[in-house]
Amino acid sequence: MAQMVMTKFGYMSKAEASIIGKLAKEEAQKKAKEDKKKRGRCGDM
Repeated sequence: MAQMVMTKFGYMSKAEASIIGKLAKEEAQKKAKEDKKKRGRCGDM
């Protein structure tokens, strides 16, 4: 049985949670980059 973890999306297996966490992190980074572009600063990470 897969280990279940509680996330902000409800209960899911650890593998699913890590995938969704990775996607959420990428989305946040993408959003931050777009916000920086809007302000006119281009920071290379």
